Amino acid sequence: MTDAQRHTFVCPECRRSIEVDDAMRATLLDAGCVVCGAAVTEADIDNPSATSTPTADRLS
Repeated sequence: MTDAQRHTFVCPECRRSIEVDDAMRATLLDAGCVVCGAAVTEADIDNPSATSTPTADRLS
């Protein structure tokens, strides 16, 4: 099985940082932040990274 690309999302409203996979990235763009419901744009999601962000929660 191949590892999915990981992205770090930082909510523009509640500032929560969450590490997500490609599927969750698409969900965030469609539905908004899973914590506060704020709208999410491409700018709120970092480029794929091979390493984890120590302060980010993982959500996939």
